[in-house]
Amino acid sequence: MYSPDIAAGCRARGVDALSVHERSELEGEPDDAEVLRAAARERRVLVSNNHRDLVPIVDRFARDGEEHYGVLLTSDRSMPRASAAIGLFVRSIVAYAGSAADDDLVNSYDWLSPAT
Repeated sequence: MYSPDIAAGCRARGVDALSVHERSELEGEPDDAEVLRAAARERRVLVSNNHRDLVPIVDRFARDGEEHYGVLLTSDRSMPRASAAIGLFVRSIVAYAGSAADDDLVNSYDWLSPAT
């Protein structure tokens, strides 16, 4: 859903980030549960604006005892997916990563706020 430039910008600022566009096996994967499982295998947090699908998946994983390392959700209202917002996404993800403990999002989700 996001430009791979966001992941590159995060890496340049010390945050270990990857884009699904950098993973041919994940690019275009229609099943968000599979993308979350792939992130879990690498102990990564999934960043997405697809809260409609991902919140129920997080709930289902909890019910089924399936672990993951978290989902960080965005809103198109506060953080529009546009090339002009790439810097905002990078600043916001870097700020969130700097303020969160490694296990803060394990088996849960949170909303990413725009960095000021």
